[in-house]
Amino acid sequence: MKTKLVNENFKSDWVKNLLVSRGVDGGRLEEFLHPTWENIADPSSLDNCEAAAKRILKAIENNEHIGLVIDSDVDGITSSTIIYRYLHEVNPNIEITYFFHDGKQHGLEDSWEKFIDAKVSVVIEPDAGINDKKYHDELGEAGIETVVLDHHEYENGGFSDYAIYVDNQTSPNYENKSLAGCGVTWQTCRMMDRLLGASYSQKYIDLVALGCAADVMSPLTYENRMIFEEGFSHITNPTFKAFCDKQSYSMQGIINYTSVAFYVAPLINACMRTGEPEEKLLMYKMFLHPEREVESHKRGAKGEQVSILEEGLRVLTNVKARQQRLIDKYLVNFRGKILENGLTDNNIIVIPLTDEDDFTSELNGLLAMKLSGEFHKPCLFLRAGNDGFSKGSARNPNGSPISDLKEFYSDCPYVEWAFGHASAHGVAIQTNHLDDFVDWFNKKSSTFTFNENSYEINFELRPTDTYFEELCSEVGHYDNLWGGNNPVPVICMKQVHLDTKDIAIQGKNQDSIKFMLNGVACVMFKCKEIIEQIRQNDEIVLSFVGRANLNSWMGHTSAQLIIDDIEIEKENILEF
Repeated sequence: MKTKLVNENFKSDWVKNLLVSRGVDGGRLEEFLHPTWENIADPSSLDNCEAAAKRILKAIENNEHIGLVIDSDVDGITSSTIIYRYLHEVNPNIEITYFFHDGKQHGLEDSWEKFIDAKVSVVIEPDAGINDKKYHDELGEAGIETVVLDHHEYENGGFSDYAIYVDNQTSPNYENKSLAGCGVTWQTCRMMDRLLGASYSQKYIDLVALGCAADVMSPLTYENRMIFEEGFSHITNPTFKAFCDKQSYSMQGIINYTSVAFYVAPLINACMRTGEPEEKLLMYKMFLHPEREVESHKRGAKGEQVSILEEGLRVLTNVKARQQRLIDKYLVNFRGKILENGLTDNNIIVIPLTDEDDFTSELNGLLAMKLSGEFHKPCLFLRAGNDGFSKGSARNPNGSPISDLKEFYSDCPYVEWAFGHASAHGVAIQTNHLDDFVDWFNKKSSTFTFNENSYEINFELRPTDTYFEELCSEVGHYDNLWGGNNPVPVICMKQVHLDTKDIAIQGKNQDSIKFMLNGVACVMFKCKEIIEQIRQNDEIVLSFVGRANLNSWMGHTSAQLIIDDIEIEKENILEF
């Protein structure tokens, strides 16, 4: 286990010092820790926002038939929900037609002709559209205007005369470039509020927080801090609340960026990735009309009228379980291929998919993530296209010696593009040069060790450091700050001398451990190999890395550290 301290090893004011090291203005720390509505930007700082708001209000006033694009992720769902519900608040009789994507399409790629056939007069394209000029031109030629409410980077191709573009990336005066599509949509609703003299939009900030967290937007901007703080502490959307209630045990009753991203967003994404069309529609209607009742399809209750939230949560739980079964099935298959073909001999595992690998491309990222973690190496799932490129998903495991995989091969001559996050992104590589790419990667990474976990740590301690409990308590107290590019701080404790009798082996399967250290409960789950080493010795010396939080039980709150990795430094009899 290798560790690298990525900031000064602070000895006090740990959270504040860490935030400053991560880019927060030291003179505005209190404002960051306690944001207000003043931290929300004025919607007029978004270019064309007022023009977009006026066009939508005109459609409402004239009872125009509106088309609505639904992008296939949580940001797309929340964005379209916000604008749909807003429109119906202003005009309950407004006619809205929407379409789901069949696969991983984006924006108007597979729906522009459907809107022409539906005879809409204006299309609203939330969380998409900044690069859809050719579709906007096609719609415009058919007499249909488009309003784009996006947050993606503008690539090329120009802008259509038939569309109004609102995008924080193309707005020089909009400071927050880490606002998701749901945020741009919400700001447009705030502009409509201003023009109407109304206040409909404020209640949707919880959906903005959900969409931004799921899209891994930065919590280090002042605007996003307020969105997350207000949105997660005042959830008004019944469907979002029902998701949190459903996942309450896993979330430990805590609703913040991290818990929502890990336990709420995956339920929605699982449905969008692998759900049947009727399952996707049911989920979306949960957000649009949470007050409605639907016919139950539950065994023993078929035909009964039940809450759409009850039926929807049951269906989504089944979809997530079905997705997991698919993943487990394909993991066995690809694990075998990796070992049989000696792919672990390389520093990167590249899996070219064939016609036999007949599964939805939405699973590429999940499978790559699982296998990269299992083999402790970057993993790419690629499928060859007719354009000479193999495209797919890339994932970099936690603890990888390469901190930014996307940047690492950005200068590779065989990589056409890589879009997304540092450790999770889409990539395109020349099909005829996949072997050359692997050779290139092996040479560039020849000095790295991939079979040993490597951790970027924020605090390094020894057992003699008496502030361990205070540090863990402070980090846990500010659990609402962490997520995205402001991850939970990683704490490393070195050279801990323990009598193995003081280590409790716990869990239903006896595969977890717990021990006390300087007032902090240190816990590690699913660690059978570590337990075997513990059982073989009377005393051990170990080092570990983990993340602190607060544990509440029977009205008592205490600091604990969830251990990610342990290294047994010395076994058997200790020499002092």
